[in-house]
Amino acid sequence: ARRADGDDGGWWARPGDGELAGLLRTLAADDQDSVRLAAVGSIKDVAVNVDARGRAEVALPALLEAAADPSWRVRWAVAARYPELAAGCASDGPAGAAAADALLEAFGGL
Repeated sequence: ARRADGDDGGWWARPGDGELAGLLRTLAADDQDSVRLAAVGSIKDVAVNVDARGRAEVALPALLEAAADPSWRVRWAVAARYPELAAGCASDGPAGAAAADALLEAFGGL
């Protein structure tokens, strides 16, 4: 059931719903790599449906954690979708520069 929650690619990512962002955090931190793998596809969907604060507090940390995941399958999924994930997590302003640095460092680690 947990894996099915992440497999739909973010159908649950709707603006203004903090519980759903919490669900992404839960799925991204699951013990099973198959659940974390499924959650990777939802990171971008959450990122484009939340404000800049939501991207900085939810989507970006989830992406950075997935890029450093112990499972090669999760890291591979991040690498395969990196352009769209990074674009979804990008921000403007000073926070955007810090996010860009973190994204570049994460990409280098893949």
